[in-house]
Amino acid sequence: MERKIILALAALLAVNVGLFAMLYDQESRIKSSEDLSLKTAKVVVSAAYGKVDPSQIKELEKTIKIYEGELPKPEKETKAKKEEMENKELKEEKKEGKEKEEGEIKIKQKKEEKRAEEETEIRKIVFFESGSYVLPEEEITTISRLFAEISTQAVISEIILEGHTDIVPVRRGTNYDLSLKRAQYVANLLKNNFGVPENLIKIIGYGDTKPRFPNPNFNRRVEIVLKVRKR
Repeated sequence: MERKIILALAALLAVNVGLFAMLYDQESRIKSSEDLSLKTAKVVVSAAYGKVDPSQIKELEKTIKIYEGELPKPEKETKAKKEEMENKELKEEKKEGKEKEEGEIKIKQKKEEKRAEEETEIRKIVFFESGSYVLPEEEITTISRLFAEISTQAVISEIILEGHTDIVPVRRGTNYDLSLKRAQYVANLLKNNFGVPENLIKIIGYGDTKPRFPNPNFNRRVEIVLKVRKR
């Protein structure tokens, strides 16, 4: 009977302590008050049975000191530490990502610089009849000789075909259109006759805006710009 009374008092005491804790600590009142109530009840019940564990008394004293402000709250300390660790990991990830990105950029720059050093530019001009975008046979032969020579010594990385005309107006379209047709004709010739991949070829039309020679016959032209690397 006496033990039942003590157990009832223990429960009542735990409730009162919990309510006090809720009023004392508004920020973490629910979890913290439950913790204090439970520890208080354990000590009272253990005392009723004459089996009080010194470690229980120490835990209760520690909990009370936390509420009195003598010790830091474990939850807040853990939360702050967790946030600190997360921020640290995030900073490290950003740093690693930045270093990796900078490293990739440097590697790319070095490759481009090395490629630029290795590349050589070769220019060849082929000429057209007035108003025509079809190459004469002798000019096709000139291109054939050029590619036969290059194929044994270098690898082509890019071909730019610059189309031009003289200042004489054409009957249909414009000189700009004609210059593009001339460049496209040479592009088709390179693809079909010499097996040059289409992705290596770039065509540009300048019309009559860039005359190069005093003689207008020589301005009806396509300038073949080859960017090559040694084998």
